[in-house]
Amino acid sequence: IAAKPGDIEAERARVTLLRRMSRFDEARKTLVALAEHDAEARFETWLEIADLDEAFRKAPTDAVEAFRSAHKAKPEHPLPSLAMVRLLRSTKAYKRLVAELKLLAKSEHVLLTLAQLHTTAAEVEELCLGDDDAALKSFEAADEALGRAPDPAWDTAILEGTERILFRTGDDEALVRLYAKWLERKPPATVDHTLRVALATTLEHTSPAQAVEVLEALVSVVPTNVPALRRLEHLHRSRKSYQPLSNTLYAESGSLASRVARAGALWEIVSLEERLGASVTLDALARITREFPSDTGALDTVIRVASRLVSHVGVPHPALLAARSQLVGAIRSRRELTVDPVARAAYQLEEAILLESAEVEPDPRGALAAYREAMGLWPDSMLAARGVERLAESLGDYPAFIASQIALSKLVDGAPAKAAHLVRAATLTAQHARDDRTALELFEVALETDASNRDAARALAQMLANDPKRLLELLRPALEQATGKEQIALLGNEIGGAYLKLSQQEGEAARIDYAPGIQAVRRVLAQNADDVPTLFLLSRLYGAQKAWGEAREALQRIADVAGPSDPKTRLRALFALADLYEGPIGDLKQAEATLTGILSTEPSNKTALERLYSIGVKGGDKKLARSSLERLAEFETDLSQRAEYQLRVAEVCRESNDGAGMLRALSDAIVSLPTDLRAWALLARLYRGETQEGAAGLAHAIEQIVEMAKARRRPVETRWLVTLGLLQVNVLKRHTDGLANLQLAVAASGSSGAAHPEVRAALGTGLLAAGRSKEAIQVIRELLTPDAETLLRLAEPSAFSTIRMATVAATGTVLGACLACLDSALGTEGRPEERLAVEEVRAALGEIGTDRAVKLRGRRLEPEVPFTGALAGSELVHTLVPEARSPLVDVAVAIQPIAAKALRFDLGALGVSSRDRIGPRDGHPTRHYAEKIARCLGIENFELYLTASWNGAIRVYPGDPPALVGPLLIAELSESEQMFALGRLLMRVALGVTWLDEVSSEIADALLMSAIR
Repeated sequence: IAAKPGDIEAERARVTLLRRMSRFDEARKTLVALAEHDAEARFETWLEIADLDEAFRKAPTDAVEAFRSAHKAKPEHPLPSLAMVRLLRSTKAYKRLVAELKLLAKSEHVLLTLAQLHTTAAEVEELCLGDDDAALKSFEAADEALGRAPDPAWDTAILEGTERILFRTGDDEALVRLYAKWLERKPPATVDHTLRVALATTLEHTSPAQAVEVLEALVSVVPTNVPALRRLEHLHRSRKSYQPLSNTLYAESGSLASRVARAGALWEIVSLEERLGASVTLDALARITREFPSDTGALDTVIRVASRLVSHVGVPHPALLAARSQLVGAIRSRRELTVDPVARAAYQLEEAILLESAEVEPDPRGALAAYREAMGLWPDSMLAARGVERLAESLGDYPAFIASQIALSKLVDGAPAKAAHLVRAATLTAQHARDDRTALELFEVALETDASNRDAARALAQMLANDPKRLLELLRPALEQATGKEQIALLGNEIGGAYLKLSQQEGEAARIDYAPGIQAVRRVLAQNADDVPTLFLLSRLYGAQKAWGEAREALQRIADVAGPSDPKTRLRALFALADLYEGPIGDLKQAEATLTGILSTEPSNKTALERLYSIGVKGGDKKLARSSLERLAEFETDLSQRAEYQLRVAEVCRESNDGAGMLRALSDAIVSLPTDLRAWALLARLYRGETQEGAAGLAHAIEQIVEMAKARRRPVETRWLVTLGLLQVNVLKRHTDGLANLQLAVAASGSSGAAHPEVRAALGTGLLAAGRSKEAIQVIRELLTPDAETLLRLAEPSAFSTIRMATVAATGTVLGACLACLDSALGTEGRPEERLAVEEVRAALGEIGTDRAVKLRGRRLEPEVPFTGALAGSELVHTLVPEARSPLVDVAVAIQPIAAKALRFDLGALGVSSRDRIGPRDGHPTRHYAEKIARCLGIENFELYLTASWNGAIRVYPGDPPALVGPLLIAELSESEQMFALGRLLMRVALGVTWLDEVSSEIADALLMSAIR
């Protein structure tokens, strides 16, 4: 330094050494001198001096001076001013601090820093010096400094400080001006919202309406602004504006984050129930219950409010429906939170009533379930039991209905009412639950509860019909307690009937005391002495006790009481008397007299006549028995039963040796029921038909039968005429009469179609016996030649008559008899060739002698006679002309069943259906001609379709089986024309070339060659 004064580096080194040696005063002097010489580092040097003063020398005043010098060196730097403020604040020299800040502000050219200095000064003046006026001026100066900036950046601290001072001083007008000024500057959203809330708060006392407008405008833009909502709530509450208050509270409940706070806002709405109405209250409560489902206070309030709202309102308004739904939900939730079973049942009942009485979409099944649960929780609830009864009956829920009846039987007053409910429960249990045991127990309890309950007594009697002992145990005590006339009658009769059933079960050997039963029945008669059913029951009880005299008196009393006014009852009593006389008493005369008395009033009484017949047989009075049977047959309308009676009359006449009476009875039986051959067989056994006298008697009897049938307008049976005609022809030789009767038999048999073959055979044999051989040949030939079915029907024994000399075939079959008759007639007429054919058939049937059969079999046929199957497909190939013979024909025959599939031919493409098919049983002449040709050609099966829509000639098509398709008009052609057309086509079927007209020659070659491969 001595060599080079002002050397900065040397001065810096000296400062460092002095600081190490803690010679801070000297170091400060050196730095001050250095700051004066080093202009470039003057700012940093003064900062270093300030740090030395503050940190090491502990001289804040010197440090402030040093910072001031640094600020002078570089005024734009913020550090010196901030450091001075800090140091002065720490020394609590507030006035000097304010003075320094204002001094700094005078020399500050940066507006932002200037605003900060004024702001700091305002804070010191307000908070430390307590000078609000000076602080307001400083804040105004800071705000003015920020306002001069090209792009103002407003400091909210200035607003807050000014607001704080004005609020403390109570200057509302200044506050309003302050807020308005700051709102005009369009501050950030959060500041803007805060300012508006503060503005409204300031206006509350001077202009509440304007405050409300400010807050509502803010809430309309920011609905979730809680401070605004709170102030708005306060304003509406103070002004008693309840509807806007509810809207504000709703907005708060949707904005607050706390569940408890939201619930508090909603509860405030609920507290305004009288002002806002039930609908708003219910809506608030609904939101509360969503937040707190277990809030019993909210649920109880919902129940209270909604119940008052929906009660006695029958209009299905949407609001009321919503309230009802909310009420049901609240009741259910409240029930789940309740422990007491009676209280739970009460809530169940409320829910059930609401579900049942809903105007729109009622839920009767849900109501029934609620009633049932309530009844289970609270068995003594009459309301629950009645609700279950009502709904279960309308819905058909029988288990619930049964449970309600059982519950009501325990709740209602009075034995009749209790018993009535038990009876209904028992009836439903038996009918729908199919639980007879439980139903029986319920009926028993009902009868024990009320002995006058007729339904219970009647049901017990029905259910215990097979257990009379138990029934007596139940009914006898009830009878002792019963007082009503009808109930006494019912119980007495059931007790008497139970004793009778007990007698039937245990038998006559059992020792049963019928006295209680008789006493019970007599008690019934004491109420009504002319009760006919009871008198019948009493007579049966006397009979079971073997008191025949008392039983007879009871029955006689019934007959007297019934009289002519009730003939059915009187007849029943008289029949019972007849049973008594005929049975235990053993007086047949009295029984006969009683039955005769019945017939005097009702001559056609079948039962009485049967009983008279029985008495006649038992007493050996054949005359009485016969007259009874004859009267039975006379009045009988059922022909089978009439025939049965006549057979019995005939049996009685046989035993009495009355042939004429027996003949009349058998004739009547035959006419009444011709299909019953018993009477016919008995009549045939009365005469020997092979003798002249016997045949004459039998013929006379048959003639009587024919006359009787004509008189009674009954059809004359073919059997009678055949038998009569054969007797007259074969035995009596009355050929004219016999042939006439046989012709009548043929006509009668053919009235509903073709005559029976055996009847025609009988006519042929009759003609032969009468010497009319030509006519016999014609009749027999027409009988045998039409078809094979007739031959099969004839190949059986004679079915019309088995009387010798009056039957077609006494031995063998009817066919054999017909062939023998034809053989004889042809021999008589001298026609040996035809007779030879008949002999061939008889030989095949084994009905000619052995020698004759050997001769027939030894004959030789002529060479030109064709053999069987000569025209079949396999033989027909050999009849073709030489140029047509080819192995391909055999191939065509072999592949015929599959030709249609190979050629993909479909018959449906021709437009024919199954309705156009002519079957073998349709009887169509064209089908008949085709079948004859097919049999000759050995064709086993084919189909024929004739349709009105077919155009052209009949054609054949391949298939399995082949099909002939043609028009319906072909049936109008002559037989020869039809035979020609059908023969040409069926010949192709026999040769296997049904596809000949449907494919080209190339396709035909391809088909045959592929088949060969």
